[in-house]
Amino acid sequence: MRSKQLQSISIHEQLISTLRREILTKYKPGDRLDSINKLAKRYSISPLTLRITLVALSEEGLVDRRPGSGCYVTDPRQVKPVGILLGHDIFKGHTSIFYLLVTGYVRKYFEDRGWRVRLYIGHSTPTQGPRAPDSVEFYEDVAANRLSGVAAVLANPEPKWLNQLQQKDIPVVGLDFMERGEAHGYPYCVTLDYDRLLPTATRYLLEKGRRQIAFLNWSQGGNSSWLEPATTVLAEYGVAPRDGWVRGNLHPGQIGAGWEMFREIWSAYDEKPDGIVIVDDLLFNEAKAAILELKIRVPEDLLIVSHANKGINLASPFPVTRMEYDPLAVAHALSEMLDRVMSREPVPSHQVAIKSTLVLPAATAATHRTAPVP
Repeated sequence: MRSKQLQSISIHEQLISTLRREILTKYKPGDRLDSINKLAKRYSISPLTLRITLVALSEEGLVDRRPGSGCYVTDPRQVKPVGILLGHDIFKGHTSIFYLLVTGYVRKYFEDRGWRVRLYIGHSTPTQGPRAPDSVEFYEDVAANRLSGVAAVLANPEPKWLNQLQQKDIPVVGLDFMERGEAHGYPYCVTLDYDRLLPTATRYLLEKGRRQIAFLNWSQGGNSSWLEPATTVLAEYGVAPRDGWVRGNLHPGQIGAGWEMFREIWSAYDEKPDGIVIVDDLLFNEAKAAILELKIRVPEDLLIVSHANKGINLASPFPVTRMEYDPLAVAHALSEMLDRVMSREPVPSHQVAIKSTLVLPAATAATHRTAPVP
């Protein structure tokens, strides 16, 4: 008896998923579905089972049941919003403005196209790094199948919660990080191509005649594998990285991290670096204070290349070459991909990599201004 009940539930859930996908891919808002008898015959099930399925889809907001008239496809933009996940608690501070800008741009993209948008904010802090979503409201909405899709701006792609979305046929596109050409786990994702950032910045310093190059970064657990692409470039010029000039053990969200690590680099040897790559704009803002305190001449004594986000001013009294990422380009790629997946349209690639752009100090001063939050 129990086995038959489980089998019946399985068939019912499978029918809901099949009919849901057909509605989303073959019908337009306002279209009338075939009669219950026709649908029951097509799927070789009883009219009663079909009726129960339509009730479930009606509760999801996919169809509007009109007694005596039939079932009509609703406009999902008005009844099933797009969810945006931002895992950090923005009220605790230190959340990178990059993620805030991406979130704002994604929201605007979908609102401009008539979608309702629901934002889910987590409870983790930047120093804890991205984690699985911990918003109770998010899981409640997933369980009730209230979402058309999810844009994961800042959340760790763990199978536990991604499987819940898959079971409800809710598409998700995430902002992920690429290491050695591979993303971490989203079925569809936009990545920041950090693999090219370090080699490009390092080669720029070497071509400017700098040979004593330092690296200021951060990594979970002090992992130094991020330096490998730059080490390859250094080897081409016969230069080896020096241990004392590599720092990456403190998180940018930790107050004073950039200041402390830069001073460690500068005091490591009597000989000083003549070039430095700073792979985080938050670290740069604090390293800048140490550079000014130590009265280092830039760029005469130290040539600086720093990660930066387009439209966000690094506010430096000395020239800095920027390796820029464009939050608008990231948000557009993420939104457009999710839009296609939700519409069940072909997606050219499951992974889109956003590359950084080298921007010289003169161009920075002439063309960049602080971007407003959307």
